[in-house]
Amino acid sequence: MRSLGCVVNDCCDRRYDGFVERTKNRPIVQGRISLYQAWTCAFVLACMALWIVLHFNLLVIQLSCVGLALTLVYPLMKRFFSCPQLFLGLTFAWGIPMAYAAIQSQVPTDAWSLYVLAALWILIYDTQYAMVDREDDIKIGVRSSARLFGENDRMILTGLTVLMLVLWLVFAYYLELNLLFFALWLIMCAHQWIQCRWVWTREKTLCFRAFLSNQWWGGIVWLALVLGLS
Repeated sequence: MRSLGCVVNDCCDRRYDGFVERTKNRPIVQGRISLYQAWTCAFVLACMALWIVLHFNLLVIQLSCVGLALTLVYPLMKRFFSCPQLFLGLTFAWGIPMAYAAIQSQVPTDAWSLYVLAALWILIYDTQYAMVDREDDIKIGVRSSARLFGENDRMILTGLTVLMLVLWLVFAYYLELNLLFFALWLIMCAHQWIQCRWVWTREKTLCFRAFLSNQWWGGIVWLALVLGLS
């Protein structure tokens, strides 16, 4: 579904990507892949996702319909919604309630709490990404959280980061995780502090570095949860 979302996004943005430095070399823009080939790929990916989800219970199938709608609508959000990164967070994190539904046949409170945490994290790192493209987005009239936050972008991102870290503490306390989680939580804080320092410069290369470093932060969170539950 992530791949499907990327294909649909590139199809919808083909008239915009050529004007953005970071995306001007994407295959559809360059003509290396035709629009027909791209939509065929999207259809195949959707069929694969459908085949997988049909192996699960009815609740998962119902949630998957919402996930598909979110995936198809997201590429259009940047045209009329001032904070498409928030919608991306809600879309990317939708696998969390689906996973709970697949295992427990229900979506408990902790699933929605984790969903909110994941969506908040995605809003943060995709705003870092949007800060790289802000000037190009202004020129072509594409909306983003970086444009919405304007001169307050650094303060808002820092505030969202602090909120996320505090909510992780609340979530860990609610699940009664052991001390290993809280030890790694300090490392999570240190990593986010480094990201905030990079973003504070507003330099494109450092904002992009902060965005890329989230793969490591995600790994730290995963390890903290695994050890915290052991």
